[in-house]
This record gives sequence, structure tokens and C-alpha cells, in this order.
Amino acid sequence: MDLFGREQLRFRYAAVALARFEGQEYVEKGSPVAAALAALMSRRGAREPLKLRLLMMERASDERQEFEGLLSRERYREVRKMQMTWAEKIEKKGREEGLKEGLLEGKREALLRQLETKFGPLPEEMISRVRAVQSLQELDSYLDRVLVAASLEDMGLRG
Repeated sequence: MDLFGREQLRFRYAAVALARFEGQEYVEKGSPVAAALAALMSRRGAREPLKLRLLMMERASDERQEFEGLLSRERYREVRKMQMTWAEKIEKKGREEGLKEGLLEGKREALLRQLETKFGPLPEEMISRVRAVQSLQELDSYLDRVLVAASLEDMGLRG
């Protein structure tokens, strides 16, 4: 921070370049945190890189099993409820996004089919523009417009 052209305050943050460390050593220590960080570390010196990767995954799996074991205890009932609610929300959001993407793709294909039926083979530019539309409302507008359009230019899909 400068004040009147003079430096008044400077922060210096410590940084650790994990890629410079050898992951094998940290995985062997048994800590799941060290195993997770080892994924960001070098594996050049690893005698058997595939075994190292498997060991890292085992450590993470062991940690998850321990977490789930603790979570199953009665005293963590509320935490379990929160976790289930969170997981359900994520799953629901995934289904909704999948449904939306399916609708988008279906409407894009319907629009392309209608355009080609009405106007003949479409230029690649037109096909690309239709495939790039990300709004259901915009696609609905084009689907309505294709019924009354006299030409591709009337569709408003050209740049």
C-alpha cells in the first residue's frame, strides 16, 4: 500500500510449491490429507507410479469410510440430515440441468428440421447459430417465427 508515493505496507504471503515435493513420501505417512496433497506433488521419483496412485485412492477411501462410520452415530443425526438434504439438492439440480439440456437439444433439432424442410439445405453458418442458442425462450421464438418466415433472412439468425 502506498501513501503519498511511499510504500507504507506490504504483505508477503508464504507459498509452497507442492509440485517440487515427492508425493510418495507423504502418501506413506498415512495421513489422508497428505495423500490428497500428494496428488499435486511430483511422482517422478515414485518407484511405481500406479501403485502410488492406488495408495492415494485407498487413503481417501479409508477416510471416507471412517467419516461415514462417525456419521452413522446417533449424536450426528442432525449432521446426517443436513448431508442428505445437500446431496438431494445436488442430485435434483443435476436432473434439472439434464432435463433443460435435453429440451434445448430437442428444440434445436426441431428448428433445424423445420428450417430445412421449408427452405432446403441450410448453410453451415445457420446450423452453427441454431446449435449455439442456449435459451429455451429464444428457441421457442424461432420455432414460432419459422411458421411465418418467407426466407432464412426473416428468421433473424444471421449475424
